[in-house]
Parts: sequence; C-alpha cells; structure tokens
Amino acid sequence: MEEFKDVYKNITVDNSSEEIKKILQIAEGNYESILYLEGDIILNESLDFEFIEEFCVDKNLEFQIIIVNGNLTVNGRINLSEYHPGLIVTGHTKAHTLEGGDCEIHIQDGIIDYFVLGNFNSGILHTKKIKTQFIINNEHHLIVDCEDAIFINIGSSLVDNYKYHYSRSDLSSKFIPEVIFEKYLDNDEFYNFLKAGKEVFKSNH
Repeated sequence: MEEFKDVYKNITVDNSSEEIKKILQIAEGNYESILYLEGDIILNESLDFEFIEEFCVDKNLEFQIIIVNGNLTVNGRINLSEYHPGLIVTGHTKAHTLEGGDCEIHIQDGIIDYFVLGNFNSGILHTKKIKTQFIINNEHHLIVDCEDAIFINIGSSLVDNYKYHYSRSDLSSKFIPEVIFEKYLDNDEFYNFLKAGKEVFKSNH
C-alpha cells in the first residue's frame, strides 16, 4: 500500500487524461481541480475537514474532488461534510465510517466498520455493495446497497425505498442517552461507543 500523502497528483480537469475524465463522469457536480491517487492507498488517520485543511496548507494545494483510482483504506473516519472536496473511489473502500454532507461521494464495494451517514439534502452519497452496522439518513440523497445493516431515518420528510428499522421519534426510547443530542444521534459519541465495542441500545430496545 502507498501512503495517501506521498502519491497524489494535483491536476486540473482540463489537463487530465481521458481515463480520469471518464471516472469523473459519475459525478453530478462540475469540478475544475482534482486530487488524484492511483493504486492501493492508505491513510492512517481520518479523512475529514481537519486533515484536508492541514494537508492543503502544508502542501499548498487546492482541489475540489478526490479521485482514488484503486483501493482506499482509511484507518479512521471518512467524514466529508463541506461542499468540497467530493470523493470518488473506483476500487474497494475500507474505513471506520463513511459520512457525507454537502459534497458528493461515490464508492464501489467496501467495508465500513461502524456506520454510513448521509447528512442533509445538499449532497450525494452512492455506494455499490457494502458491509456496515448502521445506515443513517438525514434527508440525504443516499443510495446504498447493504443487506444486513440497521437503517435509521433521522430526517423529518424522507421518501425513498428503504425499510427503516428506526426513525427520529424512536431514538430517545431505543438508544442510550450518551449517544443522543437534542433528539438526534450524536455522531461523534455514537462512533466512540461503537469503536469501543460498547452497547448503544437500551436494554429494552
């Protein structure tokens, strides 16, 4: 595996190869700049706003979307809540969580250890066949292929084809108070409890 920080290319869409342009066709947004990585890529920390901000300052980079043409392993969370950058992975994805906000995320198959979260309705999160424990949707454009996960709808007006096990009105009665904040799941505490192997449900759920 090659380290994320060592093998990137910062390129414009106009100057990219036909292969990269073809990969980018899956995206619904318009992008001008790409952080491109190829092969088996590993990041030994979370791929989140804090990492990206420090990475861009340190390397003097600007990019609107990350393309991994290969496999991506993140030994932490993938938590992309801002409008940029988006993420496309053409191979297998492995991470603790997969969390999308205003950006768009497209992955193929993968193993997401704890949960997938689509948060609010500005972004897009699409996956092929994945394994995870929880799928959480908060009025997001969320399309996932996952058979065994627990589906939670924390939005107020969501219409899709998923059969949800729990809705927002169930959270306080079914989940322990430590992972609830103002009638919503506290994503950070939910992650911390799951990562520690602790029970997140009340005993009577």
